Amino acid sequence: TFNEAMDPGTINTATFELRGPGNVLVPAVVSWSSTNRRATLNPNSTLASLTTYTVTVKGGLTDPRVKDLAGNALAADRVWTFRTR
Repeated sequence: TFNEAMDPGTINTATFELRGPGNVLVPAVVSWSSTNRRATLNPNSTLASLTTYTVTVKGGLTDPRVKDLAGNALAADRVWTFRTR
């Protein structure tokens, strides 16, 4: 969820990534809701259990990166991990 309106053209699989073990890209669909300013990443298949995954929302100085409606990009990548049950 973002705290401001984002450019929906920059919310896509090039700017949101899900990676599994070995840094392997997990195919997913990314959608954007301007109503609640929420991006959703939905993997194309069920994730493996007891596995750590990494999500990256791209920012920084080089495209592709997520931008707001004024064209301002995230200052840096936002990265976090989670582990499935």
